[in-house]
Amino acid sequence: MKYKVLWIDDDCNTTGRDFIGQAEQDEVDITAFESHEEGIAFLEKNLISFHAVILDAKVKHKKDDTVIGLEGLRASRDRLIELNNRVDLPYFIFTGQPDYQTNEVFKESFGNFYIKGKDNEKLIEDLINRIENKQDYVLQKEYRQVFDICSEKYIGIECKKHLLQILSSIKKPNEVFDDELYFTQIRIILESMFRAANKFGLLHNACILNGKVNLAESSLFLAGLKTKHLSVVCTVGHFPKLIADAVQSIIFVTGAASHTTDPDIKKNINLL
Repeated sequence: MKYKVLWIDDDCNTTGRDFIGQAEQDEVDITAFESHEEGIAFLEKNLISFHAVILDAKVKHKKDDTVIGLEGLRASRDRLIELNNRVDLPYFIFTGQPDYQTNEVFKESFGNFYIKGKDNEKLIEDLINRIENKQDYVLQKEYRQVFDICSEKYIGIECKKHLLQILSSIKKPNEVFDDELYFTQIRIILESMFRAANKFGLLHNACILNGKVNLAESSLFLAGLKTKHLSVVCTVGHFPKLIADAVQSIIFVTGAASHTTDPDIKKNINLL
């Protein structure tokens, strides 16, 4: 499984190409941007897709800036600190500026850094080691085949976030039970699966009315069973009985929790 890294460096498309090529040899897949503005904007839209970030010391702050300085680095670092309150996204400073290499003020402000041309291999090694110890990476590696379908081609990238949260919670059984996590998000994933089935011609259009997926009807149709409201029956039965029974159980359990009128149960649940 490749290591997905975002790099913000105004030289990424010129002299930085050699480093990108070097990183590729170790399965480090780098997506590069020349400014803080472009890089962080792309990162926030695709946060779940990246494992780490590399920052240049002197970089453009805005896309159209002609002068580089510390403003871009400072803005990127500050935003990454905020993002790390809810995700584990390590970042590394990679500079070729000789005036910073012996500058103690720079080190005190931004921490340790790596020198271009000298520390390339060290940076790649440390980056990989750090990613290998990230819980989300470990989970994606352990359940790789499951996460492979969490793409726009199949059930959508958003499902990766929900699945990671659920699996992370399972790995911490001592934490307080989160009904929203186990009920609402499981139903969201199931709905995305049914939408994908419809997209690939496996699920009848009548199971999705006014943009809303009827989970019960969809599960029955894909199991080859008679539905409550459809006159047509799927003669193939795309779900094996084991999976059909499991899906029915999921819908029953999460549905009961999501639609209960008991305020003590309902208060922490977001209805779909």
